[in-house]
Amino acid sequence: MSSTPLVRFEHPLNERTRTLLRLEHLFLQMEFHQGHDEAWDNRATVEALLAIAAVFARHDLKSELLKELDRHRGVLEQMALAPGVDSKRLRSVLEDLRSMSEALYRMDGQLDRQIRHNDLLKAVMHRSSIPGGACAFDLPQFHFWLQLPSAQRRHDLEYWQQRLRPVRAAITLLLTLIRSSGAPTTCLAREGLYQRSLDPQQPAPQILRLELPVEAGLFPEISGIRNRFSVRFLCFSRDERGLQTVEDVEFDLTLCNF
Repeated sequence: MSSTPLVRFEHPLNERTRTLLRLEHLFLQMEFHQGHDEAWDNRATVEALLAIAAVFARHDLKSELLKELDRHRGVLEQMALAPGVDSKRLRSVLEDLRSMSEALYRMDGQLDRQIRHNDLLKAVMHRSSIPGGACAFDLPQFHFWLQLPSAQRRHDLEYWQQRLRPVRAAITLLLTLIRSSGAPTTCLAREGLYQRSLDPQQPAPQILRLELPVEAGLFPEISGIRNRFSVRFLCFSRDERGLQTVEDVEFDLTLCNF
């Protein structure tokens, strides 16, 4: 592979991992804007917070996270006696998995309760489906909150996110374990197309990770199910849909199977 800067693409192969990646994206967006105290940053933080709550509403996230934490713990416990395993590191990860499971078990009611039971946030959520619906004349209450001292707004944002912290920690650990479970291999997409069938007797990948040089000017269109997937490399265009390249494309592929 080239030593020039690489761009990485990830594609989930099941719905649970898809949800984890979407939530990670929203948490990162929220945390970026929360690092700034301007009113526009606070708006963006609240928008990401409400998007997280919307994802929670469509999934039994607590149950899904507990199942995934237990699954990872079971797999790692089976590895404890395998030769060459870093037992100290393994014990640390198992302890993290146990503590995160316990933290989630202790949480009663909706994970986003502090968001959904807040009248200010409910008003913003109600108007957010309308383009520009959260502007000052539509939501004077929200506009007033944005004029409060930055310390007060920061305190409120911290409070609204309090119950999300165990969820954020669990998602971070699970995705770290998944991403670190595979090693990259160099592959070749003939005339921009790569197809692969997977051994149904082996654990199905959770995430496909692709890397290729930015200078290639290509991006992948990935489709896949449990035991097979295909990748088409398209030429990037700012103005129209990319066309599949007719050139052979060398790229790094990682199957994250954990």
